[in-house]
Amino acid sequence: GGCVVVGGGEEAEFKVEILTSLGVAPLVVSPRVTPGLERMESAGDVEIRLEEYAVAVVAGVGLVVAATDDEELNRRIAADARRVGAMVNVVDDASESDFIAMALARAGDITVAVSTAGRSPAFASALRDRIQNLLDTGFAEHLEYFAAVRELLLGITEDFRQRVRIWRELTAASLLEVLERDGREAAREVVRGVVSKHVEVSAAELDGLSGAGQDE
Repeated sequence: GGCVVVGGGEEAEFKVEILTSLGVAPLVVSPRVTPGLERMESAGDVEIRLEEYAVAVVAGVGLVVAATDDEELNRRIAADARRVGAMVNVVDDASESDFIAMALARAGDITVAVSTAGRSPAFASALRDRIQNLLDTGFAEHLEYFAAVRELLLGITEDFRQRVRIWRELTAASLLEVLERDGREAAREVVRGVVSKHVEVSAAELDGLSGAGQDE
């Protein structure tokens, strides 16, 4: 999770403006930043760390924007980010970018980045709009429900492989589709049916699922 913008100049400021307009609150890492970025920090839109880039900056981050005025450093940031599994946007270098900043769809804790490998930013933006419309149908609430199921499983079995098997069966049982179509009570019955085949689960433990997420 999280988003980091490395760089503090005008390009970085432009990227940060786009990200904040999409509801992303990035961390900006740069020894110097523009007055505009300072104002955004004062407004609480961004966090600024006044320091040189180091590889630790991208650890555990989902999205990285390399926006320094040093092309070689930007390439190194991109390589570091990919090594830890993050998606990358490099200013003025579509071939090095996994996503464009305007092609981020968000709902709650869900972020979807669209990439066309630089071939058509306009297509990426159009696809992003379609994905955003889908997410806006209640997917943030569906995520809360799945998170509650995860907490339930963590509480009733310490066996990682068993939890993986349960999740595979829940996926095969179309848990997300049931949640979308029929709501929380129906989803609870799917969870009960699958989980009880593997481990004992009480009605009280399942009751917490009825309140997880919100029906539209």
